[in-house]
Amino acid sequence: MFHRILNESQVEPQDCPFPAVGRVSLSVLTGARSLGPTIFKVTMEPNAIIPAHYHKNSTEVIYILEGDFINEVEEKHAPGTMLQVRPGTPHGPHTTNTGCIFLLLWTGHTGWSDFHVVKAPSDVLQRILREDTYRN
Repeated sequence: MFHRILNESQVEPQDCPFPAVGRVSLSVLTGARSLGPTIFKVTMEPNAIIPAHYHKNSTEVIYILEGDFINEVEEKHAPGTMLQVRPGTPHGPHTTNTGCIFLLLWTGHTGWSDFHVVKAPSDVLQRILREDTYRN
């Protein structure tokens, strides 16, 4: 027995509630926090940027469906790629050249209040990310 069934056609995409450059929209595919992780479908228009950020209470998992997803160390990721980030780990900025659609899963019972923009110079962020073990 399923406790919730939702078809993507039932969800209106919304502009992202966090600061971004260009158009980034998302559809909340789950939202009943009592039922577990939250899943979003995220659409980034070409050259859009999601700022560097971290989540204190949630692991973030990204699964790329379409387009190119470029991470903080300028690696391009193609459809079929899964990326995972532990709580507290700075990641981003994320961008795309051609546009990108991905599924985003937050494991914690969190909302947008757990989206914390990193306020550090990019060279400091790059060093932190290179030293972090999130790739393992």
